[in-house]
Amino acid sequence: MSKIKSGRRWLSKLQGAVAILLVAVMPCAVFGAGESVSKKGGAKPPVKSELRLPAFAGQWYPAGRDDLARMVDGFMEAAKGLPKVKGRLIGLVSPHAGFVFSGPVAAFGYKLLAESGQKVGTVILIGPSHRFPLDGVSVNNVQDYQTPLGVIKNDRKLADEIIKASDGEFQYVPQAHAREHSLEAQLPFLQRSLKKGFKIVPILVNYPTFSARLASVLTKVVSRRKDVIIVASSDMSHYHPYAESRRMDLRTFEILKKLDVKALRKMVSGRETYLCGGAAVLTLAEVARSLGAKSMMGLKYLNSGDTSGHKEAVVGYCSVAVSIPAGKIKQENRSTGMNEQLNDSEKKELLSIARETIREYVRHHRVPKVEVHSERLKMRRGAFVTIKRHGSLRGCIGRFSPVSEPLYMIVQEMAVAAATQDPRFPPMSASETEDMQIEISVLSDLSKIKSIDEIKVGVHGLEIEKGLFRGVLLPQVATEYGWDRTTFLEQTCRKAGLPSDAYKKGATIYVFTAQVFGDKD
Repeated sequence: MSKIKSGRRWLSKLQGAVAILLVAVMPCAVFGAGESVSKKGGAKPPVKSELRLPAFAGQWYPAGRDDLARMVDGFMEAAKGLPKVKGRLIGLVSPHAGFVFSGPVAAFGYKLLAESGQKVGTVILIGPSHRFPLDGVSVNNVQDYQTPLGVIKNDRKLADEIIKASDGEFQYVPQAHAREHSLEAQLPFLQRSLKKGFKIVPILVNYPTFSARLASVLTKVVSRRKDVIIVASSDMSHYHPYAESRRMDLRTFEILKKLDVKALRKMVSGRETYLCGGAAVLTLAEVARSLGAKSMMGLKYLNSGDTSGHKEAVVGYCSVAVSIPAGKIKQENRSTGMNEQLNDSEKKELLSIARETIREYVRHHRVPKVEVHSERLKMRRGAFVTIKRHGSLRGCIGRFSPVSEPLYMIVQEMAVAAATQDPRFPPMSASETEDMQIEISVLSDLSKIKSIDEIKVGVHGLEIEKGLFRGVLLPQVATEYGWDRTTFLEQTCRKAGLPSDAYKKGATIYVFTAQVFGDKD
């Protein structure tokens, strides 16, 4: 049986309160999201284009055009010893404090971008929401951004596609973007390294539980558009003595260089390291892994003690880049066979893990730590978690392979997502966890088919995608509703937000199998 231990709170209210007090005097501060609002709360429909004026010009960086250009250019000129980019540069991790503190570090990534000569049409900027307690993913599909160096256009078309591809999970929450510095701090560096002609998609996310879904959508964007890169905005340790800060940060720096997504997720979720943009960095890491990257390039690490000379309580900064092999990205044609079947004991254990994770998260907003001994529960498999109450669906979310975490951790993530992030339902209450029924579907890999005649109703599940639109139906759905092959295809198209006949008109069809079990088995 699993050994479940109480985990730490992801962001404590006390840390949030301390950060508020320090924001005026320290190089960077994070407003903890200990008290969150619904991801749907305060959402504003995108009705017209707007211009976001610079909120921190004259405070965190110079307000004068020439002064700002000289500062950024000076930082980039001083960045030496950069590696050569092999393949296609797809992302950077960059800090976001006042420029006198973090600018010398941020310059390394942007100089690498400039020297790569890579054509960039759109930069997807991902960072944390420091001042607004955001619970979810906010994609700004409304505002162009202005700095003293000029206006950067918002790639509204791509932003709209990302929102639609989330099936309602991502929204635009204007309050989160109004005075957020994590994205604004990247803009002057982008303007000096890319010059003109690029657009941005500003995205804010606080919790690492949302990174997998965001990464899934962005992986498709980066794989189909060669002119898109991702910038994950994050500082590192906050307000520790100089030596302690270096010790903490260099450990994180090594994990980033190794692109160890499992270790990174564990550290960010368990608060074993400090990255105020941890969810953003994790999103980039998952996209990079999915597209074939094996490691990241660690370009520079310093802290504010190095750049300002004050070493009593410092903030850490790193610049990291990641590239993938050049050439067309190919999606592997994987086997749909389930080579490893869970036995009854393992199924019971996995159901228990899902149940206890849902209860702990809904009641205390934390994910319990789990220890398992079965090797099959540690295999890399995708999974769906379905929650029902009184015979009716209450939530269902899942992930396909390739995944970097073991099965039991995927089930934990999907259990939390099904209980709190399914856009069709409000988050579960504590009372609802008492009479819920859980079903788990352990998934094979996806396999692209050439003919719909290959689909076996009752055996295969379907994924249909076209552009950024994607719909998935598990194999048991067709059986439960008594659908034939055509109806199954049509319903999956509708689930994707596509016309029911899209499977005949250029959509890509994948099949998969699943080992399905639940409380009643």
